[in-house]
Amino acid sequence: MAQSFLQRLFSQIPSPAVDDRSGLESQVPNPEVQNSQPVTERKSLFAFVDLKDPFAPGEVAGEELPGPILSMMSALHFDSIFLFHTPHTREKALATRDEVSRRYPDCSVVVQHLPVSDPKDYSPLMAFLWRAVRKLMLGPFTGDSYVCVSSGTAEMRAAWFVLTALGVLPAKLLQVGSPAQPLFGEANVKEVQISTGDWQAIRDLAMPSAYFRQEVGALRKPVAHSAPRPTSSWPRGEPKEPAPTAGALKLTPEQLASLRLGKQSTRDGTQDQEKDAQAEARKEELSDIDSEHDAYALGARSPRIDREALPVPGLDNALRELGIHVGSAVLRYSAEQACIAAESHLPVLLLGETGTGKERFAHLVHRLSPRVQNALVAINCAAIPESIAESYLFGHTKGAFSGASSDKKGMFESADRSTLFFDEIGELSLEVQAKLLRVIQDGVVQRLGSTTSRQVDVRIIAASNRDLSKEVSAGRFREDLYFRLEVVQIKLPALRDRRGEIPELALALLRQINQRRHKPRQLTKAALMRLEHYAWPGNVRQLSNALERSVLYARRDIIDAEDLIIIENHAERDPFAALPEPSQGFLMEEYLSQVRKQLYLRAIAACHGNQAEAAEMLGVSKQAVSKFVASQTDKAS
Repeated sequence: MAQSFLQRLFSQIPSPAVDDRSGLESQVPNPEVQNSQPVTERKSLFAFVDLKDPFAPGEVAGEELPGPILSMMSALHFDSIFLFHTPHTREKALATRDEVSRRYPDCSVVVQHLPVSDPKDYSPLMAFLWRAVRKLMLGPFTGDSYVCVSSGTAEMRAAWFVLTALGVLPAKLLQVGSPAQPLFGEANVKEVQISTGDWQAIRDLAMPSAYFRQEVGALRKPVAHSAPRPTSSWPRGEPKEPAPTAGALKLTPEQLASLRLGKQSTRDGTQDQEKDAQAEARKEELSDIDSEHDAYALGARSPRIDREALPVPGLDNALRELGIHVGSAVLRYSAEQACIAAESHLPVLLLGETGTGKERFAHLVHRLSPRVQNALVAINCAAIPESIAESYLFGHTKGAFSGASSDKKGMFESADRSTLFFDEIGELSLEVQAKLLRVIQDGVVQRLGSTTSRQVDVRIIAASNRDLSKEVSAGRFREDLYFRLEVVQIKLPALRDRRGEIPELALALLRQINQRRHKPRQLTKAALMRLEHYAWPGNVRQLSNALERSVLYARRDIIDAEDLIIIENHAERDPFAALPEPSQGFLMEEYLSQVRKQLYLRAIAACHGNQAEAAEMLGVSKQAVSKFVASQTDKAS
């Protein structure tokens, strides 16, 4: 039987530089066994020990959270666990062994040392790991095996993917957090399915944490290195045909051909056939290389992977994927409304104060919709100059106006078969609103300077921090456009209306901040209490900014209440901020008389006509209120 590509690739992994291959086996030390030797027909877990094992520091000062291994042990029952470690994590491995033995006395623990000086050096790491796993699997191992792919370096996680795909270790893959989303705990343990729909999950696990910290614009084209020519195919004493794979690693033909091009063909009878396949794949790849180079330079995802259909996740998975924290019933209701609306093609209007997360919810609707295969196109309406708004939205032809040197499509055409998000739509002029209404009604756009209409299929999501119904009454927003957009209306609550979730939200935001830092910070309970009691007029955005600022300037690893840097909105708290600026013709006594009148009227209305209560509220005598009411009655008569 011909070897599969992955099996032949695996056979080319360079072994550590030693003279005697039989001596390499002796370099894999015997495992340290706690409690008992592993037996057959048991549920087993294989895992690299992580720096976050057995515990990881939490975001609350003095709090420790279970690391990846303890999280999996709490989610599933295991009869035995195999802990692999390098010299750098020996102390962590022993501490994890002791903690597992204390919590689960019936579970046997096998500690396996891998003598690898650099845990990011893939070749020796794979060589020692493969031999250690083969040695452990020599007996009649008929139990269910699981592999933790959330701990260790990116090279360690990649090694597990290869071993399970080849069938060297027939096992299921378990995930609990990743460099992209490090969420530990029993509730976050899930199985990873290696299929074409899980490339994003595999990327999150196999890529190092630095990948997720870099700026998109800083991505550089990788330098190609030629792989060393293998000296032999399969090590002596090992069968040349590995065990059947437990589950096939599904790759598209383009991905498979691309992988083949980077590896030298093996010395078997199919060498000529492989050369033909390489030549054919090279032609296909060269035809797309120019366009793909531009996309990679901008940090775009590979078009080869984008051709795969993205699975539509459940609501909770989508919220986690987009980093939307839901900790209250009122926000959960808004999220469920968005989930229901996503299945339709109706326009959606998102209303809420500044900083409540309207753009995140727009991405949520798009992520759960059938249009997810194409990227959402976002427009900041407040940033569009009125003079170029029509050209920006609908496009223009060459010569349509001064400076139009070529044809250019607008944002509607760019969002064809996708979602177009209008942020702060209330900032558009009435003239642009009228033209926008026609596109929404008819589904056609006409470029500036052209008489040809173009059909577009665009789903509209609009957002505003204003009350658009009041804007309609004031004549600043078209009523017909408002009724077009508010078919599905979702209101996002202000943060002060869901104070109970502020501590949990603050910890979630701090967790994201810590992922970009080498030294994580923690919050005391007093700090969380101060955050909960603040009004947050800027909502989640202001809370996030306050935490970013406090972490940046914190002198200690633990941030207390007085260490929080919250910039007050002085304009809102200053009682004199609304005073008019004195100018020519301003009459101070007339202005003060109007203010005095308004205060009397508001106090009487608030007290439902009770003059004694109104006087107490204003700090004046009851006679003063009676005199004011009498004066107003005289003027009315």
